[in-house]
Amino acid sequence: MDFSRITVVSQGPITPLTKASLKSVRKYLPESHIILSTWEGSDIEGLEFDEIVYSKDPYSNDRYYPNNLNRMLLSTLNGLKRVKSEFTLKMRTDFCLTGTNFINLFQLKLPEPKEYKVFKNRIVAYVWKSKPGRLFNIGDFHFFGYTSDIISLFDIPPMADSDFFWLKVNPPTNRFFLRRNTNRFHPEQYIWISFLRKNNIDVKLADYTDYTFEKKVMSEKIFVNNVIFASFYEYSIITWKANLLSFNLPVLQRGYDFDDWISLCKKYIKSDYEHINPIRHIKLYKSIILCSFLLFGKFLSCLLPQRKSRQKVRKYFEKISLNFLLNGKL
Repeated sequence: MDFSRITVVSQGPITPLTKASLKSVRKYLPESHIILSTWEGSDIEGLEFDEIVYSKDPYSNDRYYPNNLNRMLLSTLNGLKRVKSEFTLKMRTDFCLTGTNFINLFQLKLPEPKEYKVFKNRIVAYVWKSKPGRLFNIGDFHFFGYTSDIISLFDIPPMADSDFFWLKVNPPTNRFFLRRNTNRFHPEQYIWISFLRKNNIDVKLADYTDYTFEKKVMSEKIFVNNVIFASFYEYSIITWKANLLSFNLPVLQRGYDFDDWISLCKKYIKSDYEHINPIRHIKLYKSIILCSFLLFGKFLSCLLPQRKSRQKVRKYFEKISLNFLLNGKL
């Protein structure tokens, strides 16, 4: 694929990792158009991009909200509306590319969806495994596909205040699956369910604790017909965010990988998938080395009593790992 046909929408707040994130896009998608979609008042000095989109923070009224869903929806859609290319990669400002395997996955010759088709072509994304408390739960990390499909996914209403605090005033469907959060749905779950309902697919899910075997099957069928699953390393992407470090590795995953997608296709679409080569990311060693550096730095920092010293150690190991990612040198 000609990279000039791709626009990258880098969405989110400006963080210490944003500079490296944008550099990684320039390295692996050199001819692509980069749109940075962030917040008014952000410091963008020294960042590499082609176009900037500023949004006003929808949470600026000082009211507490349990998550950043509406922020993400607003800044993502504002960035997507400026896209003029055929294809779009939407990613976060704290993620870095390690290659372009998501394009290989998108271009695989796959059997047509059998039911629930809502996209022009399957998109490539991270998807949480369908289990109690996580039905219809697409990841909000990164998406690649036709621009029209990505825009359609995010062109949904913001979450209402009543849904943010739903479980404060309403009993959960199943208390066994209840967590501490008060949302009616998980943020990623809200995106996918709202998009499906917009496309006249009647998802009867009362809240995120709602679970039956029939709903699990429906969740899997809709995903497998519309999304190609890819773990972080299969996608060619990596993050330094502390609570997501383990997602960079091919083990102990909470989301589906490409092999899981093949298995579900065989189960529900029943076509010949034996010929499909998953084209796994050949630079898996990068993810392992980077995670090892970061986890070792985190371990060392925990041994230090002073907060400033801990931060210095973590930043030092972040610097080493970023240099390895972008330049191949330690």
